[in-house]
Amino acid sequence: MNQFLVKQPHTKTDTPWHQDQSYYIQLPDPRACNLWLALGDVTEEMGCLWFEDSPLDAPIPLRPHRPAGRGGGALQSEGFLERATPTPLRAGSITVHSHLTPHYARGNATDTPRYGYVVQTRPAASVRMARMKGFDHGRCAGNKPRAALAAPPPSRFRVDALAQPLAVGARPRTWGLSLNALAQAHPELTPAYSPWAAAAAEALRATGACYFYHADFTHVTAAAPAPFTNASLAAWTEAERADFAERWRDALEDTIRSPGSGWPAAPFPLTFAALELHDSCAIVKVEDPTGGVAAVRRVFAAAAKHPRLADGGAGAALLARSGYKTPQIVHSTVMRIVAPPSMPDAEFEARWAAVAATWVPVTVTARECAYLVEGVAYQHVRSCARCHSPPPLLSTPRLQPPTLTNTQIPPGSGVLQVFPYAPVE
Repeated sequence: MNQFLVKQPHTKTDTPWHQDQSYYIQLPDPRACNLWLALGDVTEEMGCLWFEDSPLDAPIPLRPHRPAGRGGGALQSEGFLERATPTPLRAGSITVHSHLTPHYARGNATDTPRYGYVVQTRPAASVRMARMKGFDHGRCAGNKPRAALAAPPPSRFRVDALAQPLAVGARPRTWGLSLNALAQAHPELTPAYSPWAAAAAEALRATGACYFYHADFTHVTAAAPAPFTNASLAAWTEAERADFAERWRDALEDTIRSPGSGWPAAPFPLTFAALELHDSCAIVKVEDPTGGVAAVRRVFAAAAKHPRLADGGAGAALLARSGYKTPQIVHSTVMRIVAPPSMPDAEFEARWAAVAATWVPVTVTARECAYLVEGVAYQHVRSCARCHSPPPLLSTPRLQPPTLTNTQIPPGSGVLQVFPYAPVE
């Protein structure tokens, strides 16, 4: 976006305090850099810009804005002149400020026009998304502020707020219990999955929306004794968590060893088959031809009735609050949507379909089931020792792939018990 600005001589009207972001629609990546070029000398008397001093190491919030009350679509916010610095310029000089820097300008009290040229830079994906939504600053009808623009049609895709921190390298602390039917398939899955995910991330980079799982975090959930997505678990005490985890472990072990439990007596195959795009993620449907995962889920359902969990006392109370559940399908999630796609839904779906068509089904062998604490959202790690600094794959252009180190995994994460698929002794 470029603008040629003229402040005529003896213009008494100030340009009110504002932040440039107030004129723009909300974008997944709001970054912008504005350059104000003086086409002639600009003095304080001519109405040079005043910038409010802001710390470089702290974010600047977007302040409330309101119409300036004089027509023309100008917006204004609160400003603090006592914390501001004037920036007179010689011809050919420029100022550079961000989309959130508060600034204003006085009127031109001289006999000379004040000429300036403004250049705003944004990431290409943000510019495309803004134009797709009918907003192009100087080109939009009447140069109306964003509040006056018609809202774009709603997207069917929604951002997964729990996955967003992962995409910027954070490790959001969670607590939950998971029963993973596929505990050690990586040696067979990784050679097929890793190159596909890398290529898919690159192919979808322009969408600005996707976070792909690293191969070490692919998993097939058989059941969730305590889903970490259950917000009420955050209020549990450490003693309650430890007690509940131990009760489930005892119940599972006893149920597996009971006669006729139906626990898988041998390793079984699982095929990572077709990919599906959902409203906030993408999954690969997993075929369970011998019914191994189904058998694990039946044992889980029986374990929930074990006296350690259904004793009418503390165990039953914790079970009722845990939100324990069994997924309705056998699958592995491969991608989470962490920002609104920077294109219409149809185009995003078409790009995904092209990526999905390159997946070649792979069959792995499930040899054991892992009962574990999930201390990081969506990252069912088998143990801290296995986290050998894998970089999560990203197709969001504004983010750099972070590195996961052992110290970033909460100490409470990891496997509590491994149950082999073998004859029960």
